[in-house]
Parts: sequence; C-alpha cells; structure tokens
Amino acid sequence: MVSLHAQQEWEGYVVEIIEFNFVANLIDLTAKAVVEKEEAVIPLEELSDCDQAMLEVGSIFRWVIGYENFPSGTKRRVSHIVFRDLSAISESELKEMLLGL
Repeated sequence: MVSLHAQQEWEGYVVEIIEFNFVANLIDLTAKAVVEKEEAVIPLEELSDCDQAMLEVGSIFRWVIGYENFPSGTKRRVSHIVFRDLSAISESELKEMLLGL
C-alpha cells in the first residue's frame, strides 16, 4: 500500500484567479498557525481536472507536500492539492478576512 508522509501542510482559500494561476491565502498547519500568514501563486496545472472544476474565488483547499512511500521501497516527492467539498467563502467574508476585520 502506498503511504504519504507529509513534510509541509497548508489550508488555504482562493482570493483571485489570474490566467493560468490562482492566488491563495494560506495557513501553515505544519507550524500550527491559526491565521493566514502566507500568500501563494499556484499554477492551475498543479490541480487535477476535478479540482479545476471546483476552483472559484473563496474555494477552500488543503495543500500537502511530502513523500509517497511505495511497498517496493521507492520514495517520490509529491505536491498534492485537494479542494474541500465546502461552500466557498462569500465575497463579504473574504473581504473581512483580507482586511483583518
């Protein structure tokens, strides 16, 4: 069975979609942060087809970077983004979060 050992993990939400990328505010779960402290510009090609269909401003996702370990002993570094099946953050909630209100 393949297992994933996370090295870094974030939870984020989409603040803007620009051509072939999206901008997201991130909470560093590895550091046990509770407020957004990071912003990332992520290429759309990082997303699966299913997750690209869920992409919209306010969408919430989890991003994990780590190692997949295979029974054969092979190890592969991966970046995995999964959009959560939750309602997107509304525009007013997003503005409040961005302005720190």
